[in-house]
Amino acid sequence: MSEAFVAGVGRLNMDLIYTDLPRLPELGEELYSDGFYMGLGGGIPGSLVSLKRLGIPVRLGTWLGEDYASAFVAARLEEEGISPVNIYHGKGIPVNITSAMVTPGDRTFVTYGCMASEAGEDDIYSICHGAKVALMTLSAPDAYHKLKQEGTALVLDPGYEEHMNLKTFSPYLEIADWYLPNRKEALTITNESDYEQAAKKLAVYTGRAIVKLDRGGAYLYEKGKGILIPTVPAERRDSTGAGDAFLAGFVYGMIRGFDAATCIRCGNISGANCVSGYGCLSARLTEADMAERLERYYNIRI
Repeated sequence: MSEAFVAGVGRLNMDLIYTDLPRLPELGEELYSDGFYMGLGGGIPGSLVSLKRLGIPVRLGTWLGEDYASAFVAARLEEEGISPVNIYHGKGIPVNITSAMVTPGDRTFVTYGCMASEAGEDDIYSICHGAKVALMTLSAPDAYHKLKQEGTALVLDPGYEEHMNLKTFSPYLEIADWYLPNRKEALTITNESDYEQAAKKLAVYTGRAIVKLDRGGAYLYEKGKGILIPTVPAERRDSTGAGDAFLAGFVYGMIRGFDAATCIRCGNISGANCVSGYGCLSARLTEADMAERLERYYNIRI
């Protein structure tokens, strides 16, 4: 790839989403949903698909087998113009299969997966080598150190873990250019009760910090000052994948050379677009859409 590209390694999901349910079924009860969606799930692959739709070249390393789920997600990636690098050598089903039920109040999930091993240092380095931005996982720190030394910007957004803490995350925070936690993740990892204090503590590692606040937008702490950047209007159907979409929008801004606040605005637009559909990727956002919404909602012309 001669153009600036974004790379990452992550497991693929096949999502089965039952929508428009009035409530969750009781034990032993069968309910029929009025809507259904079947498609690719989120995580790093979802963020890379969203970036590809925004016109950014991407490279994805993942696990694909010879099973029906792998065939399904591989076909969806082909439709998106993405040819993944397969690092799976086993005989099982290396794709996560998730069933989600969406009600007016919230959503719930059951996932099968996953038999694949973790990505090694060599896999991550070879896939991300030469990228302008790499999406980090909580593995292979030596590979990320090497990429950092070569000039690749590193963005960390691994999601929530019940026992996440600074001791576990510090090897990755110390080399990340950006960490993009939501409020719950930021408070848990820092053991703070206020997101502004959590941002200050995280900025010790990365030099600046962002905390995503869902409907409240996002908080940026930079150069000793914090600002709240509001999100944009959205018809909310399903919040699945909103964080992955925010990550894609933010990195889109990085690739285009925008400042941190404008990158957040791009993230807000991408996240809001995601929740207008079901699942992680049913609502599409192009670069033309991004430009129009930046001007409409934030008075920024690109």
